[in-house]
Amino acid sequence: MKKKILVLVIIFILLNIYISIRYGNHYYLGSFTSMNNDDVKYIRSGLYLLMEGRLIYRSKIDTVYIMPGLSILLALFLAFFSLFKAILAFRIFQAFIQGASLLLIYLLAKEAFNERVGALASLIDALYLPEYFATQVVLTEVIFKFLFLCSLYFLVLALKEDNERHYYLSGLFWSLSLYFKPVVALLPVVLIIYWIRQGFDFKRCVKISFNVAIIFILILSPWWIRNYFIFKRFIPFTMSSGNPMLQATYVNYDQSKDYVPYETSDDEIRNDETERRITKERFIRQLKKDPKGYLYWYLIKKQIYLFNRPFYWRNVFGVRLKYVNSVHNFIVVLGFLGMLFSFGRIDKILKYVVVYFIIVYIPYFTFSRYGYPLMPILIIFCSYILQKIFLFDKRRIFNWDVEYF
Repeated sequence: MKKKILVLVIIFILLNIYISIRYGNHYYLGSFTSMNNDDVKYIRSGLYLLMEGRLIYRSKIDTVYIMPGLSILLALFLAFFSLFKAILAFRIFQAFIQGASLLLIYLLAKEAFNERVGALASLIDALYLPEYFATQVVLTEVIFKFLFLCSLYFLVLALKEDNERHYYLSGLFWSLSLYFKPVVALLPVVLIIYWIRQGFDFKRCVKISFNVAIIFILILSPWWIRNYFIFKRFIPFTMSSGNPMLQATYVNYDQSKDYVPYETSDDEIRNDETERRITKERFIRQLKKDPKGYLYWYLIKKQIYLFNRPFYWRNVFGVRLKYVNSVHNFIVVLGFLGMLFSFGRIDKILKYVVVYFIIVYIPYFTFSRYGYPLMPILIIFCSYILQKIFLFDKRRIFNWDVEYF
C-alpha cells in the first residue's frame, strides 16, 4: 500500500514539474516593471537579501512588513541560478514540497481516522487543481502549508502515543512556519484547551510547554535581534496587521462608501500605527450605525470569504474557475459536515485548529488565499464523511489492501 501512495505522490510531483516547465511564465501574478503584486515583491526581496544583505518588500528600505522565510529561500535559489532559472528551480522545489504535503495528508488522515480515509484524502488532494496552481506562484502558501501539516502530524502522533519527542518536533515545525505566516502564533492555545478538556497531567504539560517555548525562542531569536538592531524595538513578527484590519472594516470590502483617506510613507511602522488608529475609529463608528449588520459582517459573512472560493487565480490544464469552484464547494460543505459528525478523540484537535483560524481572522481581511492552508483538513473530513456515507471498500479506492475498523 505504501507503494501505491508513493506512485500517487510521484505522479503528482511530475505533473507539477511539467506545468512549471511548460507554463511557468503564465503564473506570474504581478509585473517586474510596476511591482504590483506580492510574488514579484517577494522575488525582488530575495534578490536584495542576496545582493545587499537587507530584507525589503514594498520599497527599497528595511522592512517588517513581511516575515523573512520566503525571501531567504528565494535568495538561496538566486545564489545558484540566474533570475528566471532560479524561479523555475523554486517552482520545482515547491513541486516536491507539495508531494511531501500530499503524503502528510495521507498520514494525518490515517492517524486521525483510518487508512481508508487517508487513501481517499490523498486522492482528492491530488485531483484538487488549486494545489497545482499554488505550486506555480511565488508566495508563502505552499511552504507554510507543508510546515503547518508537519506540525499537525507530529502533534497528532504526540497525542496518540503520549510521546514527548513528537511534541517537540511539532513545536519545531510550528516555530519554523512562523517565518512564513505568523497567523499560527497562538496555535499552542488550541493544544492547551485540548489538554484541559482531556484531563492531561498538569505538571507534564507545563514541562512540555516550557521545552517548546525554548525551541520557539531559539528559532525566532535571530529575527527579533535583527528587528531590534534596525528598529530599536521588540517586534516579534511583523508590523503590517493594520492594513488588513482596516480593509476588514469595509463591508463586502466596498471602499466606495465611507472611505477614510489617509497618507502613507516609507515608514512602515508609522503606517501601521495610522491604519490601526483609523481601524478603531471606523469600527466604532460603523458599529454604532448598524450593530447587528456590522457584527454579522465581521463574525459570519467575512469569515465565509475564507472558504467560498478556491485559491485558483489562473487556469490549470485549461480548467476554468467555475468548474473548480464547484469541486471546492463540494469539499468545503462535506468537510464541515465531517467535522460535525466525527466524534473521535484525535480528530477533535483538527476541529479546534479550523475554529482557531476562523477566530483569528475575525479582525482581518479574508479571502481564498488565507483559507488555502485549511483545505487539507477539510479534505480529510470530507473523505471521512464520504467513506461513512458510501462505505468505500478496498476495491473502490485503488484496490488497496486495507483493514476495516
